[in-house]
Amino acid sequence: MDQFVIVIEDEEKIQEVLFTTLKKINPILKVRFFDKLESFSAWVATVIKDGPQSLELGGFRWKNDKDVETVDAAKRLNLIVCKNEILGTQSISLLQKTTDLLLRKNLCSEEEMTSIVLTAFDHSTVSLKSMEEKFINNVIYKPFDLLILEEHLRYAVIGRKKPKDDNLKNSKLVAQIEMVKDVPIKGFSDLGFLSISDSPLKIGNVAKFYADEFLVGNTKSTMARCVKVEPNPDVKNTFLCWMEYFAMDAEQVKKFRKDFFVDFPATLISQPKTPFKLNIIYFDSFSETELPSSLKRFFPEANIHTYNRWEDFEFDYNPEKSEMITDKDLPGDKDVRIHIDPTGHFFLEFTDLGESESLFGDNISSLRTKDFQSLLDVESKKKWLEIFRTQKIEAGNGSIFVFHHNNKKFLVRLQGFKKTKTKSDQPSIELVFGKLIPSVKSSFLTAMSPLGKKVDLIIGSEYFFKICIKKNYYPTEAKILISKNNFTDNEEKYWAQFVRDVMYIPIDRSYLAKKIFLTFADKKLWSKDYFTIKEKEIQTAQQIQLDEVSEAGLFFKYHRALSIGSFRRFYLWTPDETKLLDYHANCNYTEEVKEQKGSFLHHFVFFGMKDLYLKNIRLWVRENYIQNKNKG
Repeated sequence: MDQFVIVIEDEEKIQEVLFTTLKKINPILKVRFFDKLESFSAWVATVIKDGPQSLELGGFRWKNDKDVETVDAAKRLNLIVCKNEILGTQSISLLQKTTDLLLRKNLCSEEEMTSIVLTAFDHSTVSLKSMEEKFINNVIYKPFDLLILEEHLRYAVIGRKKPKDDNLKNSKLVAQIEMVKDVPIKGFSDLGFLSISDSPLKIGNVAKFYADEFLVGNTKSTMARCVKVEPNPDVKNTFLCWMEYFAMDAEQVKKFRKDFFVDFPATLISQPKTPFKLNIIYFDSFSETELPSSLKRFFPEANIHTYNRWEDFEFDYNPEKSEMITDKDLPGDKDVRIHIDPTGHFFLEFTDLGESESLFGDNISSLRTKDFQSLLDVESKKKWLEIFRTQKIEAGNGSIFVFHHNNKKFLVRLQGFKKTKTKSDQPSIELVFGKLIPSVKSSFLTAMSPLGKKVDLIIGSEYFFKICIKKNYYPTEAKILISKNNFTDNEEKYWAQFVRDVMYIPIDRSYLAKKIFLTFADKKLWSKDYFTIKEKEIQTAQQIQLDEVSEAGLFFKYHRALSIGSFRRFYLWTPDETKLLDYHANCNYTEEVKEQKGSFLHHFVFFGMKDLYLKNIRLWVRENYIQNKNKG
């Protein structure tokens, strides 16, 4: 089959560069030139009459093209390269009509459409948006970068199919690339923003967003969760989506309180119609000891249980299964008698126990040096002081004592309290401890837990929640995670499955209180009136699974097949988000990944790459390659 390329170009130097590059890509290509739009239009008229045979007579050959060309009955027009300035303002409609004609007259097929590539000068004001049509493969800027020119023309000559040519240079990288699109916004507040969507977003979904309003230092993005959706009263068949910030950077919180402060819901917190009687667990991993008292100021009727160690929490959560509980609370099967001094502090004598034996997890010789009361937990110490004062032992749970040593708890019943003397005739108090039967021990452990059956909110560290998830503790209760270090995007997306929000230290107490209120309040209270009106477009970003990347395009996997020729925009992510460039690209090829059901491999070709973008991607690939090499 004869394969043709038509070039519409009036500058001889550009003609030579294009001819040389095309012949390098495929030496058997038949390259024909037109230097005026009128002559190309006249040739198009012959297509109507002669069909594929018109290709042999159209245009002129490059002056140094002396090759003897063979003639085959089957012919195909692979590519048209057009100078944008020659086509003028009617370029898009003219090209659209031309490609339709070429298809009808069998110069190409539905499966192998003729590719269209436009050329333009780097300084020109070509609107890429207006060029984003499925029949346009690319816009290549002059002066040409010869490497990128060759790669883009190679893709165009091959057509919309999987490239197999070894000359296509791609690098395998583990790097963050994001697919972005514009989202219309109606307004902002210090808690979130109000977006407009063609379809109702799923409540609970978390996505990443970029906007100048989020800019703090090098960060220009934040996560946000959809918490409410309503039909848009202003535009039919559209929806208003309430997006609540998720894992907002501490400095961004300050910025928003300054730029978009809204009184909501401060008044409702300070003057609630119904008091918030919340049962809160707070796991303090970062010595934020003032946080509970701060929350009590906002929610006076909240009940806050604070823990510094996992073992203490688990003992209260599920004391029977806690590793702190021991099966052997007393040595042997008999009651244990001990003598302490009349002040109720110091051990004097251990009846029937030798120095080498142990009691309450410690050996006898060591116990002689310790304060009796220091071994008791808080509640047991209160019981002891009352018994010591009244010299009476209460029945039931009032006589059960909890001793602790080396992260273990020992439960025993105080069965006797008597003032007497030791064998050596020292004044003493004799205490008699007996074992608890299993059912009594179980009932006591359940009764002594302060947590109760219902917990509304859990605030804790990553360490705390990882264990909770592993053990399936509180799977449905609201959670707020506290972290000293900012998470990556993937880490924030991971935690979004389990927690209501992520707060970074230092925690803004007022912001935390507002987020707690939103967690439990009726979402109807958060009306569209509580936003500062600022209509604009921001960008939502979705991280993609990158396979390969080059200066000309990228391969990545996606959960659905995107249509061939469709356009998307990409960010080549860097920690300095102020320097991100908006890369346009169109879908050149897609196929389902056999070993990954529901995953599709896509090849996207970068579109309209100016010199600034080429330099940026080369630097980005180099830096990520070095990072990959250092890691692996």
